[in-house]
Amino acid sequence: VWGRLVVLNGDRTGEVFYLKNDYYSLGSGRDDDIILTNLHDFPVQPGHASFHWVQQGQKVVLKSDSGPLKVGKRKVSGPAVNLRFGDIMELGENGISAVLLRGVGRTF
Repeated sequence: VWGRLVVLNGDRTGEVFYLKNDYYSLGSGRDDDIILTNLHDFPVQPGHASFHWVQQGQKVVLKSDSGPLKVGKRKVSGPAVNLRFGDIMELGENGISAVLLRGVGRTF
């Protein structure tokens, strides 16, 4: 497990997703690998973003038709941004927040 994603608000608050694959789709759709909310009140789209594990670390990539994404207080304006462990992401305007934490068992 190279990382953990912990949901910080919404109907899945406190849920932990253990990250061991190199790719995950994030959003509110049934086909997403990590479903951040089941509520329609939150502005999180199906396939809102994706995680990609790369040699240099981890990236989150926005889908072209998804809503806004923030990492910390910064709005992501490009197609991708590098993440650090401890970074908080917010998907959608006043949407679901999650924090990326270091995992166990994978050598870096």
